[in-house]
Amino acid sequence: MNGYCKLLTLAVVTLAFAAAPVWAGSIEGKVTCGAICGNLVIYVEGVPGEWSGVGEVAILDQVKKTYVPHVQAILPGTAVRLKNSDPELHNVHAYRGKETVFNVAMVPGLSFDMKRFKEPGTFVVLCDIHTEMSAYIVVLDNPFFTQPDGSGSWAIHDLPPGTYNVVKYDPEERDVVERQVVVGEGSVEVVF
Repeated sequence: MNGYCKLLTLAVVTLAFAAAPVWAGSIEGKVTCGAICGNLVIYVEGVPGEWSGVGEVAILDQVKKTYVPHVQAILPGTAVRLKNSDPELHNVHAYRGKETVFNVAMVPGLSFDMKRFKEPGTFVVLCDIHTEMSAYIVVLDNPFFTQPDGSGSWAIHDLPPGTYNVVKYDPEERDVVERQVVVGEGSVEVVF
């Protein structure tokens, strides 16, 4: 490689790194949640950028007359595979507010259906046959979300520097708690 090509390659690599976003910070914390830790979603609002879940697949299964998972967070465009692992008939009736988004019968055993969630929001999923069954699909506009582990610990990594609202959301109780944080290099602790 001649000197000109080396210089051009160095310039291109330098520009690529200069144009790349700086993903520097983490937010970590603990939430008091008892038995409902898995029913909470922790997410960051206002992160600049555009993200899509196209190509991603989440699963909502029906096991022993229970939706599994009870709460899950996804990006817009994510396909959700509906599954019935029970030996009996169910249906998956999804609402956004009072509006029906879809209503699908699920025969016992090996039934699968894919539904794509295109817009942010909270979707309530019910089984009209077994009224004790419910689930929540929370569609968020960026990938900076998580759910606490059984002890209430959680972490969100690779955030760009900035000032953000961190939100603890319980979709079943419609409970929202926010904390404002400044993210730089390293980790910021948030306790709910």
